[in-house]
Amino acid sequence: MRTVAFVAGVAAGMVMAGAALSKAYPDVPRRVSRDARKIVRCGKRMMCGMFE
Repeated sequence: MRTVAFVAGVAAGMVMAGAALSKAYPDVPRRVSRDARKIVRCGKRMMCGMFE
């Protein structure tokens, strides 16, 4: 039972930290999505280059 409470507390802490970060830096979600698209593009290019 204590494990469930601990996991719930960790999850709640992560959500609160994410909300605080998002409020302090409103452009972070936009940067994250931009960087994720760049990582996917580079990853695809790298994978295609490995199999040629």
